[in-house]
Amino acid sequence: MGTAKTRFLKGLRNSNIFEASMLVNVSDLSSTFQEIVQQNFQEKTAILILVAPDVDALCACRILTTLLRSHNIMYKIKQISGYVDMSRVNQTCVVDNDELSTIIMLNCGATNDLKSILTFSDSLKCYVIDCHRPVVINNIVVINDGSIDMADIPSEISEDEDDVEDDSLSEGLEDDVSDTELENRKRQRAERLAYLQHKDKKRRMINEYNAFNFYSRPASIIVALGFCFEMQLHSVMRQLDQLHNDMIWLSIVGVTDQYLQNHISHSSYAVCYTEILSTVMSLNLQDEESVGCIRQSCEPRLLLYRFWSLYESMLNSEYLVSKLQLTQSKNQIHVNELLTKAGISLHDSKQPFKYVSLQVRSQLNERLKNVSSLFHTDDLFYDSFVRRYVLSHEKTREPSFQPRMLRDDDVVNEHWEENWNRAYDALLTDRNLPALLQGVSYCQKQQQALFRVGAGILAGGKIRIAEKFRFVFVNELAESDVLIFTQPIMLQRLAQYIVHVKVQAGDWVGKKGLPLIVCVLNPRRNIYLVTGVNCSEQGEEETNQFRMMFDTATRQMNARCRLDSFSGSVMQIHKDDMVQFIDQLHCSLKDYYTETGSL
Repeated sequence: MGTAKTRFLKGLRNSNIFEASMLVNVSDLSSTFQEIVQQNFQEKTAILILVAPDVDALCACRILTTLLRSHNIMYKIKQISGYVDMSRVNQTCVVDNDELSTIIMLNCGATNDLKSILTFSDSLKCYVIDCHRPVVINNIVVINDGSIDMADIPSEISEDEDDVEDDSLSEGLEDDVSDTELENRKRQRAERLAYLQHKDKKRRMINEYNAFNFYSRPASIIVALGFCFEMQLHSVMRQLDQLHNDMIWLSIVGVTDQYLQNHISHSSYAVCYTEILSTVMSLNLQDEESVGCIRQSCEPRLLLYRFWSLYESMLNSEYLVSKLQLTQSKNQIHVNELLTKAGISLHDSKQPFKYVSLQVRSQLNERLKNVSSLFHTDDLFYDSFVRRYVLSHEKTREPSFQPRMLRDDDVVNEHWEENWNRAYDALLTDRNLPALLQGVSYCQKQQQALFRVGAGILAGGKIRIAEKFRFVFVNELAESDVLIFTQPIMLQRLAQYIVHVKVQAGDWVGKKGLPLIVCVLNPRRNIYLVTGVNCSEQGEEETNQFRMMFDTATRQMNARCRLDSFSGSVMQIHKDDMVQFIDQLHCSLKDYYTETGSL
């Protein structure tokens, strides 16, 4: 734990920014941003910002571009859905572009060898702020400042290295040797054994680090707290608390989205929440009722309840649906029972929330907490924030707030970049409230589609088992649903939702808790979009090994596929290769579990 190599790999797990070929400490982010600004201002060069299609990256991008505009720095945004897109951007925007001096990547770039994708000139710098893990070690060269022993840094290990040193030790061996020579040889053999053990341990560390895909610190909080709020003492924006509130609100949106999608653990979220809270309190000392003010709030996991009716929100919240098993229509009476015991009439619960009596709205949290033990909803609430935009509306940061018009590696919708821009505009809702409300409408429709398709899978007996995992083919969706679930974000949510329902029902626990593979057919292109999720409790941090397993299975069968999403656990594969892929994946997983002794 105390060795330099262990510290190095732990650093890769927790660090979120590296300049192409070197890690940047969090404490140095402010000076790093100042260097970027100074260089681009003096040289009149531009910055290229590459942004992954997720909410955290979208928020980080909005924060970053606001900062760049405040310093009159030219920039260009390119939305990219995967590494194939990144290669295209390299050809169109990077190669032979003398006006480009800096590339900033948001939630993309860390999980692949950038030198094999981008064309780097001597003057081009690339900064990667990416929550995806594992980081490809080839992207990083540790600068020897004396704090780390370079011999302890994990590196590509040559398979021939052992043979070379074995030959050097065996040279000149003779039967008749002096006692001194014998001692020297014993010492050399002991050193050799220690060296091999050290190298074997290094291999195991690298293999362990690369075995699973997981998420680290959200990019939005890195940009907000690292670039923006560390600069307050010398920034031209020091007096603009409203602008700072905008930045911290965007980081709240990004961080909470990562948390509620189980990308980060509760403890990681608590750390982020504490950091944000200190900034919120320093920036919002004025009247809490003033427009734009951010304040603490304990929020229920009820989807869009401020924009929906409380009853509809409950029926469409993944947390309550899985906890109360609302996928079975007979169990929907539990919602009525919960509301009755909480002292909320059905009449009030079915009205738009803004029309519910002030007494019920102000006492909602307390009433729901009082009955939580009766319905096993003790973790219904989580610490968050709300912000007042206009006197009649108060917004909470929850997954409902994220504009679901956002497209992630959309294989159907040709206009996903346009939708990305609309989501980008919706983030600062005090200036674009219609865009937010349109995003809310999209969110409601997509959530209803999630439960509709999920209920069909759960009730239809479509889920099959292949010894080491479960899988389901979703072949007959309506065209509108195909548009939704051929997006990786929604496909992953569908898979997680099915898992959470079955885990809460007690069906997929213990040895029955196998991973789930969900395969949705895009009939227009004869392509399946495939994702895999582990069978974990709701609220647990998401980790999985499917990038490695998908890659192994498709290479062994030479499948027509595309595995380039930044999340790692989503791929596209041709319809005709699908059955063989499932067979090969079964073999790969079986070999993996046999080798590791897991499951």
